[in-house]
Amino acid sequence: MFVGTWAAQGQQFKGPIRPPASISAVETYEWLTGEAFLVHRFEGRVGVAEAECIEIIGHGTQNQSYCMHTFYNNGFTNEWQLSGSDGDGT
Repeated sequence: MFVGTWAAQGQQFKGPIRPPASISAVETYEWLTGEAFLVHRFEGRVGVAEAECIEIIGHGTQNQSYCMHTFYNNGFTNEWQLSGSDGDGT
């Protein structure tokens, strides 16, 4: 459902280390060969600053969870654990 190139417009909400800001970007999602990992590229602006990152999304170690590694253009990295519902309440 995410695979493709998308024009994104939105709002970043205020957080503990970030101010609110408008977001404008082109986002691209594509499968790495074998479809075990989804590669996400973000290129745009957050507020007045240019922003770019690459994310690698794959299955995590817990049931129904995913692991995402983010690599930012400023040299920072982040690791996320994602989970969600498959639509039937589980």
